[in-house]
Amino acid sequence: MNIKIVAICSILLIVSACATMPVPLSDSAMIPTERLLPGYQAVSKPGEGKAKVVIVRDSGILGSGVKAKILVNGEGVGLLWSGERLEFYLPLGDYILGVVPQPQLGGALQENSYSFKEPKTYFFRFSVSMSEGAMLRPTTQIRE
Repeated sequence: MNIKIVAICSILLIVSACATMPVPLSDSAMIPTERLLPGYQAVSKPGEGKAKVVIVRDSGILGSGVKAKILVNGEGVGLLWSGERLEFYLPLGDYILGVVPQPQLGGALQENSYSFKEPKTYFFRFSVSMSEGAMLRPTTQIRE
């Protein structure tokens, strides 16, 4: 058997084993209060006409050695470890949600603009991949 083929297959197997996996909402742990950041106070209260935002961090080895700092319009709201979730409430409108590894260790800030037009629950998944790095994206993968 060709040694190069065995080596390439082994590397692909190792890399795929490092991929993160979605965590169902029921299996995620709520972020402890000591890792809520000052910006959380402004988004902590539910209310009429607000969107509920739920972010669940994937499980898996890739990126698991660092916390993920979640940002709303540039303000830090919480630090997530693997398998944890953060819930907060936003008045309807447009926002920039971001995530940055803590400590950064070469990881970059990743931000996206989202529009919350209805007072409902919006689910997001924080994952890490070898090709795209840290990602915070809407998802259907964490619901029950």
